[in-house]
Amino acid sequence: NANEGILAKVTGYILLTGRMSAKKAAGPGWDPVMALRELVEVFARVVLANPVRYRVIERNEGYLGPALRVKVAAAKKKVFNDFRSVIQEGISAGAFRPVDAGSAALAIIGMCSWAAWWYHPEKRRPVEGLIQFFVDFLLTALVPDAGRKRSRLDAQGVIVTDRTGTAYLRTAR
Repeated sequence: NANEGILAKVTGYILLTGRMSAKKAAGPGWDPVMALRELVEVFARVVLANPVRYRVIERNEGYLGPALRVKVAAAKKKVFNDFRSVIQEGISAGAFRPVDAGSAALAIIGMCSWAAWWYHPEKRRPVEGLIQFFVDFLLTALVPDAGRKRSRLDAQGVIVTDRTGTAYLRTAR
């Protein structure tokens, strides 16, 4: 039917997310903090690049045909496994706190996914600032205190610098 065809095209977006995250997952000589940073940046950027499309996919997944539903489930599982693997490797290497890697992965995926429902790009709240906030927020939660530098506000309290020195706009609410 026509609706299923439209959903199939839109769902290619989720499949793309799985392929993109696979490219950022752990490889030889990788740094778990940088790998996780890149995974979050890629995933959040895909979600926030077209939040309406993402919401349509989430709401209508049940209407997909069986073959496409299996592909979407596999792509979602791939994204989850990539996050969980990077977190688990980071824990094993001592780069991350000892937490349940699966729960941490789901929390990160949920945080980024939920933004498709509430985030509306504005000049004073750019998408890149939100993505960097997500990265800083999760690394603050996962990296032990000794291994991170806390974010700091400038004199006006609007510019935040994460530990890599990347500055981004912070909006007061």
